[in-house]
Amino acid sequence: MVFPRYNGKIVGVLHRIISPHERQFVCKVDYENPQLMLPINKSVSKIAILSANGVRRVPLYREKRDGDEQVVKVDNMDLAEVRSGKFMFLVQYLQWRSDCSHPLGIIVRKLPQRYTLNDSMGILFAEHGVRKSFDEECRRQVRAKFPPVWSIPAEENQSRKKIDGAFTIDPENYKDLDDALTLEQLPNSVYRVGVHIADVSYFVEAGTQLDKEALFRCTSYYPGHGYQNVPMLPRELSENHCSLLPGKDRLCLSVFLDMSEEGKLVGPPQISRTIVTSTCQLTYSDAQKLIDGQESSLHQLPKDAGEKIKEMSALAQRRRKIRLVDAGCDHWSNSDDPENFEAHELVEEMMILANEEIAKFLSMKLPELAPLRTQLPPKDHKLSDWVRQYGQFIKHSLFLRGFYSEEILSEITTDAASSESRRIQSARVRLVRTLAMLQTLETKPSYTN
Repeated sequence: MVFPRYNGKIVGVLHRIISPHERQFVCKVDYENPQLMLPINKSVSKIAILSANGVRRVPLYREKRDGDEQVVKVDNMDLAEVRSGKFMFLVQYLQWRSDCSHPLGIIVRKLPQRYTLNDSMGILFAEHGVRKSFDEECRRQVRAKFPPVWSIPAEENQSRKKIDGAFTIDPENYKDLDDALTLEQLPNSVYRVGVHIADVSYFVEAGTQLDKEALFRCTSYYPGHGYQNVPMLPRELSENHCSLLPGKDRLCLSVFLDMSEEGKLVGPPQISRTIVTSTCQLTYSDAQKLIDGQESSLHQLPKDAGEKIKEMSALAQRRRKIRLVDAGCDHWSNSDDPENFEAHELVEEMMILANEEIAKFLSMKLPELAPLRTQLPPKDHKLSDWVRQYGQFIKHSLFLRGFYSEEILSEITTDAASSESRRIQSARVRLVRTLAMLQTLETKPSYTN
C-alpha cells in the first residue's frame, strides 16, 4: 500500500522550549540614547532598559546568593562607561506592553568587547544561551540513580542481545562516544553491518528535571578552538554511562543492515535493544591509516579490526555511489578533514543508511505520527549569486549529469554565463526545479506490502 503524504503549516506555538521571560539578547548600546539597547540579532527590536525616573545611570542587575536566599543587587553604571565601546550587554526580556514602542528589559551582564578569541566565545555563548553547567537538581538526580559504580541491571542483561567486537570512530580527544559500528560476514557473500547508538532513553525519564534540561539544550555543542564541549546531558552520563568506551558494557539501540558485496541492502533491517562492548576507540586519523593499510602504526588493536574497517570502508564507498551516483566521486567539496575523507565517509554512509531505514520503519508503523524533515530550498539571491559566479562550470557537474543531458547542461551553462538577467534567471529556475525534484524523492515515503 502507498501511504498518503500529509502537509501542514504552523499556525501558532502551544509550548515554547524557552519562555519569553527567559530570553536574553546580546546588545550594543544606542549611543544617542543609552536607555535603549541594540540586539546584535537584527530580527529583534531595540530594547528599553528598566530604570528609575530621573536616574541618569544605567542599572545592571546581578543575582547573588545570601545564605540560602537568592538576592538581586543593582549596580548603576556611569554613562561614560556604557558608551565607551568596551562592553556589550546581556539584556533579559521582561515584557512588551501594547502602549510602548519598545519591549522592556534589564541588563544582567557586561561582556568585554576586546576582540580576543576568549571574549568572542563569551559573547557567542551568551547570545545562544549556551549553559556550561547543570543545575544542582540535575546533578543530584544523576548521582542518586547512576553513581560512578553503577552497572547494568540483571533484567537488562537478560533481555538484551550481547554485541562485542564493536569499534568507535570519533574526532581526537572526544569522550562522549555515542555511536559504534560492527561488521559480521554471513553466508552467501552477505555482510551484516551493525550501527549501535547509546540508549539514552534508559537514563532520561520523561518529565524529570534532567529531561527538561536536555529539552532546553537540544544538542551537545562543540566549540572547537581548544574549548571544552558543552554536553546535552551531565558528563557523568555523556562521558561515562552513555559513552561507548572500550571494554565497557553499554546499553544501546542497534540497527542491523544486511548488504551484498555491491553495497545493496538484502532484506529488511533488524532493530533491537542491545548491550554493546567496544573493543577499540579510533580517531578518524587512526581509521584512515587502517583503510590505507598502515596497521603497524597503531598499538593494542584487535586482530581483525583492520580488515573489518577496510571491508566496511569498501561497502561505504559502494553505498555512496548508489546514493550520489556520479557525484559520489567528489570526496572533497564539503570535507573539513580532506586527508581522512574515507574514514569520515565510512561513518557518514552507515549513519545515513541507518537513519533512512529507521525513517521507513517509523513511517510504516506510525504513518500519521512519524515526523518528516524536509530541507528548505536555497535562498533565491544566494542561488543567483552562485549561478553568476560558478555558472560557467555547470556543464562539468557530475551531480547534475544524473538529471540532465549534455545538451541541456550546455544550455544552462550558456544562460548562466550571459550577462542578461533573464538568462541568469532561466538557469536559476532550472536548478531550483532540480533541487525541488530531489527534495520530493528524498522526503516522500512510498512503500508497498
